[in-house]
Amino acid sequence: MSGELLERLTEGGTLNWGMENGGDDWMQASVYRPPQVSPDGRWIALSQTGLDLILVDVATHMQTKLPRPGAPIVAWSPDSCHFAYAPEPFDGAELYLYDIRSDRTERVVTIEEDGSGMGIKEVVWSPDGRYIAFACCFVSAHSEHRGDLVGEIRRFEVATRRTDVVGEIRTSVASSPRLCWTADGQLIATTSPAPGAHCSYAPLRSPAAISPDGLRVSDLVPISSDRWEGSGPSRLTVGEMTTGRVLWQRELAISATTVAWSPDGQYLLLDDNSDRSPIWRIKADGTADLEQVVEEGFLLQVFLQWSSSESLED
Repeated sequence: MSGELLERLTEGGTLNWGMENGGDDWMQASVYRPPQVSPDGRWIALSQTGLDLILVDVATHMQTKLPRPGAPIVAWSPDSCHFAYAPEPFDGAELYLYDIRSDRTERVVTIEEDGSGMGIKEVVWSPDGRYIAFACCFVSAHSEHRGDLVGEIRRFEVATRRTDVVGEIRTSVASSPRLCWTADGQLIATTSPAPGAHCSYAPLRSPAAISPDGLRVSDLVPISSDRWEGSGPSRLTVGEMTTGRVLWQRELAISATTVAWSPDGQYLLLDDNSDRSPIWRIKADGTADLEQVVEEGFLLQVFLQWSSSESLED
């Protein structure tokens, strides 16, 4: 987190979600159609409408629009050479696989019977890249509809194109679990992923965040209880994950609602709910003052910078 380069990747508004139109469309898009960066930082996949899909090359700034149908969320492979995505289920549920090296899209799973209309959800690659897990085939968990559903967890093997049912997932209005590969290689559905688990996508902006090593947790709250969240100065607390012991606490002069850790665990990034406001950082050990790193922006994700010395060679 020592870089100082702020780089514009497009000139045509692809990453702007129509912010110039006013309103809060940009906020909805940032949560439900966020740009998703590949693990190596080289590529960005994003959707303008939720029905299209665009790939941006960070190295060349070239944009590739994939053939329809697209999707708002993709699941990147660990080697950043593929991503999987599930379009809106207009005519049954489908899972697609895109190969960056060959620029080829392949439909790898088709589920014709989708009574709930939910399609395929919670797509996630295994850490070794052998499997893609997803949830599908949801039905009511009770004879009368109570708002809770039960679905199948399926595992797709990339090499053989074989799909197996390996478990079930339950979801409701009050609870929406994610699919996660645990550190020992197990595939589970959970609302509380353990540190180090590799999980399906969830919105990243939050007033609390766990450090990359799973040992520390950071938390933001308004200093004054009379103010609603995001309208006044904030208090930042960093503590031990297992014991809850407070390591340090700082009252900030800024209003912050989102905190994120740098990949090396050395810094915390802070932002508010405005699309054009400063983004700040502070050392994770609390030993330095708050500093502004972006004048006008909206914090989506923190990731390692792509290195031009790397290549996509086999």
